Amino acid sequence: MPADQGPKWSQQLSLPPDVTSPSRARDFVRTQLNTHGPASLVDDVELVVSELATNAVVHAGTPLLVILEGDGLTVLLTVRDNSTGFAPRTRLTSTADTEGRGLLITDMVSDDWGVDVASTKAKSIWASFSTAARP
Repeated sequence: MPADQGPKWSQQLSLPPDVTSPSRARDFVRTQLNTHGPASLVDDVELVVSELATNAVVHAGTPLLVILEGDGLTVLLTVRDNSTGFAPRTRLTSTADTEGRGLLITDMVSDDWGVDVASTKAKSIWASFSTAARP
């Protein structure tokens, strides 16, 4: 293990497809990053998990799984639902739109993100965050 890499950790939370799940996902992220670090990423990862969990509740309507992993260099957030009906994508929005910015926010706040459809039973949207100091 490189000297600048910390211990690996992984935590997950299963949530129902209801309106309280995004809030519970934010609480989970805050607790895990304050426990495992780095706490400096709490705001960014909370924002992204809120967007991804909301998308899962609204569009998939299935139970979701929030996975948060770290290795000292990177924090990886994954939100998995049981739907493969569509592949989420960014879209252009106007100032009057009240929705449609979740993946744009994810793109702006995270270092990288993507969608994995591993089978016909689940879809995962992931976002990675570097633990290196940001300007």
